[in-house]
Amino acid sequence: MRRTNKNPVRLFLALFILLVTGGFYNSVHAADPQTFWKYQCVDTMKDSRDNARNWANRADLPQLVAGEISTIKAMGANCVAIGTPYDDEFIPYLKVWVNQAHGQGLRVWFRGNLSGWEGWFSYPILNNTDEHNLKIARFINNNPGLFHDGDIFTPAPEPEQGKVIGDPRDSDAQKTEYLKFLVDSYNNCVLAFGLINIKVTCGYFSTNGDIAKNILTPEVVAQIGNVVVVDHYVASPETLVNDLVALHDKFNAKIMLGEFGAPIPDINGNMTESQQAEFIDGVLSGLVQHQDIIEGVNYWTLANSSTALLNNDSSPKKAVDVIKHYYIPAQVKGTVVTTTGEKISGAKVVSASGSGQTITDQNGQYSLSLPAGKTELEIDSQAYQLATATVNLKSGQQVSQNVTLVPKGGWLGNTWQWIKNLFGF
Repeated sequence: MRRTNKNPVRLFLALFILLVTGGFYNSVHAADPQTFWKYQCVDTMKDSRDNARNWANRADLPQLVAGEISTIKAMGANCVAIGTPYDDEFIPYLKVWVNQAHGQGLRVWFRGNLSGWEGWFSYPILNNTDEHNLKIARFINNNPGLFHDGDIFTPAPEPEQGKVIGDPRDSDAQKTEYLKFLVDSYNNCVLAFGLINIKVTCGYFSTNGDIAKNILTPEVVAQIGNVVVVDHYVASPETLVNDLVALHDKFNAKIMLGEFGAPIPDINGNMTESQQAEFIDGVLSGLVQHQDIIEGVNYWTLANSSTALLNNDSSPKKAVDVIKHYYIPAQVKGTVVTTTGEKISGAKVVSASGSGQTITDQNGQYSLSLPAGKTELEIDSQAYQLATATVNLKSGQQVSQNVTLVPKGGWLGNTWQWIKNLFGF
């Protein structure tokens, strides 16, 4: 017979505490939680691209850029999308943005292009795709100091907007040329960064939803990194999330939300700050429920657009807190035990909102990253009654939530479990 040193008086007190407290213990302290997505970005295109000539000669440019990058980092972003063109004219301006981002520990997603692809800043249209690839390779080779390991480089975001090929939906010939360009451009990028020995992720050719759905093929997606990147603006969060899931199912590839935001007036109408925040919360909460297929998200944009996260005076809108709730998740940790203190392995711990789930390990312990806010947990194990706990989470906090499960036989079954443990049989 197994010996035990359990004290009946202490067990009685434990049962009494269980009755009074419901079996839960909660404490809070600082943490460094896991993020939901590999890339959590905020886009700066309205300044880093559109103002590339307006700001280039401003003496206070470094301070202005540093302020925007600091604001982005404070939201919990781990990368910043920079849209400055890759032409020689704009390299000094691009360096200011990149140096500030890297200096503050952020990855850079290079989402610029050669101005001649679309005719930005009145540049003449490039002659062909070979010229584009040649100039991109030269840009990478001539500017190795711009890049850090872990960055993303897109040779041509939304390439269907370019005038070199034209819209691939217009003809089969343009579709064929478009798909060939994606593969050639990707390989050109990989080769260029291999030659300067910097580990930058190439590709991430963001397209609009129609192009991704109707033009891309599984074969091409597999050849450009096996990630589908879409810039997607729709009327409701549910539609956006469902569209991304459908793309994953079609291509069996990870999905990157290259651009999203609200309101786009033609799609969403006008929104109050509260309505904007609610829309963004709906998108991100849906994406958390599918975090296994989502590579990352990029909010478009920080400032100076209808979707901006900042007011004209640079003060934050309500949506900034929503971004933080998801970019800086909280973490719930704890131990699941029986009423007599036995640790329960394999118990399911699930957020009722669908934002996360896990199971306890052999020591009855679990850890779960969740968005900030009020969350109800459900804790279930086959032989025990379902337990629930409500936790109030703040961004970046770690909450200790220990749970005691009662056998399904009720208190009679619980008493029998206590007797078995007491006498060791």
